Amino acid sequence: MKRTAKWPAWESAICLFASTWLVALTPAAAQPKSSALPRAPETAESAAEPAAYRAAIDLAISEYELSNFAEARAQFRRAHELFPNARTFRGLGLTEFELRNYGDAIENLRLALESPIKALTGSLRSDTEALLNKAQGYVARLNLEVDPGAASVVLDGVPVELGATGVLVVEVGDHMLEFRAPGRLAEKRPVKVTGGEERTLRVVLHPASSHAPDREARRWYKNPWLWSAVGVVVLGAATGTALALHDQDSTLAGPEGGTTGVALAGPRGAL
Repeated sequence: MKRTAKWPAWESAICLFASTWLVALTPAAAQPKSSALPRAPETAESAAEPAAYRAAIDLAISEYELSNFAEARAQFRRAHELFPNARTFRGLGLTEFELRNYGDAIENLRLALESPIKALTGSLRSDTEALLNKAQGYVARLNLEVDPGAASVVLDGVPVELGATGVLVVEVGDHMLEFRAPGRLAEKRPVKVTGGEERTLRVVLHPASSHAPDREARRWYKNPWLWSAVGVVVLGAATGTALALHDQDSTLAGPEGGTTGVALAGPRGAL
């Protein structure tokens, strides 16, 4: 009679554990690998991203990290044209700040905080607010009150739009403002900006016709050449009159008190 070999109890336990472990791993190996973190459900915003949007964002970030800010701005603009949202506004604000275009940086950072699409949260929002406050310290806000209200404004030779608020954001430095309106005399105002200030600038453009009489008066009555010519004419007339009177007085009187009819009008100094 054959004897059946018996496994020790500890060996049986090991075999049981090993077989259980292999069974547990087999289905997992047959399935595709998944991320360690649960994937967030697809939202309407992420589903709306155009195919080229993500590529433009990645390239913009790469250029920004290399301090190629002009190139980064170009890629952020491309992404913004494809899918405008808070993140693209923020990227544009960051690059404009690095390029020292503080007025544009302020506008984009403000829009980034206001945009509800891909809204900024957590540290992204707090960092954006801090950068916005920093940028505002490098500009001045000019509240322009111009009469007439339809006047155009030119800053350093470039026309600017004021919008409904009439506020112009000007960066630090020396600038020249020029105000123009049809039928009005243009006016220039120098402006020096130190940063962080806010002031009101009132400008009244006077009608061009109100200065026409002054120009005519200067033309006819204050022209020195005109009066010089008049003086020459008057002097010539006076000289001619004096010579004529002198010639009349130089005639000889006759015995009867009449004239001889002979005028002493020979060469001057002959007598």
